[in-house]
Amino acid sequence: MYDLSTKYKFFKEWLNNGGKDNPLPPNLAVSIEKLEFDANGDPKPESVSPVLNSAMLAILGSHFSNPYQLQGNLSEYQSLLQKDFYFEQYSILTEEDFEKFYTEFYESNKIIFRGVPEAKWRLYNSLQRHWIKTEKKNNLEKYKSYVKSLTDNARIENNDLLKKFLRKNNINPDNDVAILSFLQHYGCPTPMLDWTYNLDCALFFATENVTTTGRKEIDEFISIYFLEEEHIKETSLRIITENVLKSYEEKIQKETIENGKKEGITKEEISKFFSPVRLALTAKMLYGKLAITGACRVDSIFMNPMSYFSDVDEDVVDLIPFSLNNNLNVVNQNGIFIFSNHPVNSLEEVGVNSHVEDGGDRDVYRFCKCYNIHKTLVPHILQKLESMGVNYESIYPNPVKLVGSVFENTEKNIG
Repeated sequence: MYDLSTKYKFFKEWLNNGGKDNPLPPNLAVSIEKLEFDANGDPKPESVSPVLNSAMLAILGSHFSNPYQLQGNLSEYQSLLQKDFYFEQYSILTEEDFEKFYTEFYESNKIIFRGVPEAKWRLYNSLQRHWIKTEKKNNLEKYKSYVKSLTDNARIENNDLLKKFLRKNNINPDNDVAILSFLQHYGCPTPMLDWTYNLDCALFFATENVTTTGRKEIDEFISIYFLEEEHIKETSLRIITENVLKSYEEKIQKETIENGKKEGITKEEISKFFSPVRLALTAKMLYGKLAITGACRVDSIFMNPMSYFSDVDEDVVDLIPFSLNNNLNVVNQNGIFIFSNHPVNSLEEVGVNSHVEDGGDRDVYRFCKCYNIHKTLVPHILQKLESMGVNYESIYPNPVKLVGSVFENTEKNIG
């Protein structure tokens, strides 16, 4: 049950954001005029008419439903209350709160972050934003076909230049995820949403191009999304690939035993040589790239509602990389990608729907944690990031500047 102060807060927001632009029913307009307030600015209960109370309840009720999406427009959260149904939220209002948050999570392992400059934004990837704004149909097959066309066209553009580039760098050009990663970081809409293992990177993106316009409480916050890898491990494309490699282990073992018999080597002797660890290593060396390429096909990744892939801090990266680190941006930003296969549903919607379809409880499930940081703290955050050497040039490294700096520093050192 929500108190009168809360009900009035959302009703007032509604009035100030278009509600009073249209003529109000006469009895409601009169009720608003007769409203009285106490010393704290809260409405006095005795001054609230039944008509006004009903109107306030109706507005409050709208915050318990999914954000409304107009054709050609991205849906947004109207309040932190509405956002509560998808995220476990925390508010950071003071510098002390922020420093505590920063200290706690700065060196966290196996946590991925995403920073955005508006708390009201939903987790849409760039292709979804393009898809919705250009009013394309909510059709999974069309969406999948579009993504396949992106990767196919990327391979043949400019006389197969990207294909040649990947091959020269020992990356299989048939790896669709590697293609999408390249396109993503050079401005092309893709179905992959950027996350990072680095809290500083997330804070940089959250404080980039922050605006102070807006008349709702939620407009006053930026957001850092916080997701523990443990909670999405079943969607890891690497785990899917590891399972594929298990079948290759069986193939290697069977072929080795059969060849051993021809040379008089017993099954027991071969088993001693091919321990489980050595067998897994052999499978990765022989078939790792093949397994990765198959798993990274558009057809394969679209089989799951959501999946994630990373080439950061993995013991097996050298043997079976996804080849995401094909540009300086991904490397410097400690990037990880989360893919979702839906044309218009935000990532949190995809996560919630998948949880429910698997028999989970919608009432208690939240996609991830979200720390909403008040925009008045942005100068403090930027100052801290600058002191850590985190700025535009470190996040978006310019190869030309990098080379120029190398030359200048060499000249200075030689004197």
